[in-house]
Amino acid sequence: MKRLFWTLAMGVVGLFLGLKGQDTGADAWWTAFIVFWFATLGYCIGSIFDQKRPTQRLILYWAATLALVAPFWALPVAGSIQPDLPNLPFRQQATAGAVSAVFGAVFGALVGTIHLRRLRGRSERSHCTKVT
Repeated sequence: MKRLFWTLAMGVVGLFLGLKGQDTGADAWWTAFIVFWFATLGYCIGSIFDQKRPTQRLILYWAATLALVAPFWALPVAGSIQPDLPNLPFRQQATAGAVSAVFGAVFGALVGTIHLRRLRGRSERSHCTKVT
């Protein structure tokens, strides 16, 4: 249920962001892309919090989540460091977004591995009984 809620809520947020930046009919594709991007992000976040038993998929969900979030934050941060970034060609901006997505996925895999180990350690401790 959490997964569905997160997917729908983030899809609506993406729709509002996409419609806010829409000026022409050609921008409808970008709006659809942003809705898909945010809904996928919501699905991944919902999947992280909807774990009943920790599995290896948790690592994949963390990697996908941070790979989707990284370009969203990397481009504005890079733009504040290098003010000419918005004036660069789309190819260079797309490369910066792709590189940040790769770094986000690697960092997400690390976070997912740590989270999985902590959840497994906690579940093993809760199932242990004290034998005297």
